[in-house]
Amino acid sequence: MEVDVIQTIKTLFKSNRKKILIAIVLLVLVGFLLLKVKTNYKMRADVNEIIDVASVSQINDTTMQHISNMSESYQILPNKILYLSGEQKKGANLCQTDRKGNGLKKIAGNVTSFLEYEGKVYYRLLSKHALYRYDPDNDRKECLLEEGVEWFTVYEGNILIMGEESIKFYNLQKEKTETVVDYYPFGYPFYAERIGDYIILCDNNVHLFSIKEKEDTLLLERWALSFDDITVYENKAYIRMQKYFIKNYDDIIFDDESWNGIWCLDIELYEKDKDNTGFEKLSEKQIEDLLNSGEIPQSSSLYEK
Repeated sequence: MEVDVIQTIKTLFKSNRKKILIAIVLLVLVGFLLLKVKTNYKMRADVNEIIDVASVSQINDTTMQHISNMSESYQILPNKILYLSGEQKKGANLCQTDRKGNGLKKIAGNVTSFLEYEGKVYYRLLSKHALYRYDPDNDRKECLLEEGVEWFTVYEGNILIMGEESIKFYNLQKEKTETVVDYYPFGYPFYAERIGDYIILCDNNVHLFSIKEKEDTLLLERWALSFDDITVYENKAYIRMQKYFIKNYDDIIFDDESWNGIWCLDIELYEKDKDNTGFEKLSEKQIEDLLNSGEIPQSSSLYEK
């Protein structure tokens, strides 16, 4: 009986092979087109929100803000908008459009962070941990570093890069890497942002790394703190801490919610008195005043409950 069924299927397939193959190809094409429509719809919806933010706040250029907030999903420029469409931490589509939402274009996929600097767009690919550069004048993409890029920004005209084992520059004039430190004083994974001449970084603790002095200062040492993205505004860095755990030898977990909330580092206070870091938890009133001031970009995770 089973042999007869198999033989019948084979006979039908042979006699209708072309029709079946055509049907399969059509199904694949329809699926591809539906995915493309869905992606374009998402890209359009995302940029409309950014256009609204730019028009309401009358923002002309967010480049300096973006340099210190590389986790931001968009960069507003005088003549265009660059943004990530999709789930950023899993790799999103890097898109470009003009200030009115016209000329929508996808630059690259699987991107976690980007920065338009001096007419070129630099971006990090999640899959390869690689750094790419896109030149919109000739529509050319080139790989600057094939691997090892965990985070990057711009510092003094060069690309500052953090990897799993070192901190280095990509010198834009010489087109080559230069080591800042060849050791890695932090845990992994981490959140990081640049604030002035420093990198503020959260792994299980909170660090402040001096780029000029090549030294790391531990601002807060509390094992297994959990962080959200860092927001830098002017001379202050804000960090939302979500949880605090202590895990003892019996594998029991205790919560200490006294650490939960928004913490602030005032870099000017720190530079005046490095023994008194100026890193403190904000009160509920301070948080309310901060978020109501309109000074913090609406994309910041600080607004999340």
